[in-house]
Amino acid sequence: MIVRPGNGDDVGGSERITSENVTGYAPHPEEMRAARAFFEAKGFEVFPTVALAFSIAGSQSLFEETFGLTLQVEMGGGTVHSASTEVGDLEMSLDLMPDAISQVVQTVTFEPPPEFGPTSFEP
Repeated sequence: MIVRPGNGDDVGGSERITSENVTGYAPHPEEMRAARAFFEAKGFEVFPTVALAFSIAGSQSLFEETFGLTLQVEMGGGTVHSASTEVGDLEMSLDLMPDAISQVVQTVTFEPPPEFGPTSFEP
């Protein structure tokens, strides 16, 4: 999950983030706290913040309820190998988020599966 920078720009806009301008892209601390608190209150496990992002983990049903979607989940060796929306997208809609959250969270995505290693798993 990526939280919008405090300067109001979108990550991935026309300007590249470099060592010279990275501090200008830091999210506002209160907005980061609010986003983290929202997902914790929903029941997600919320991992430490790294730069503009933090990760969340939760059950399939929790993701589906929170984001109003159906997931496709591929299991392998007892763990999730990959997850996406029912249409194969990695990015989730923020339509069900309260305005206070959807205005500070830029994107929530699943990590794409690796492009190397095994390509299929036994359930």
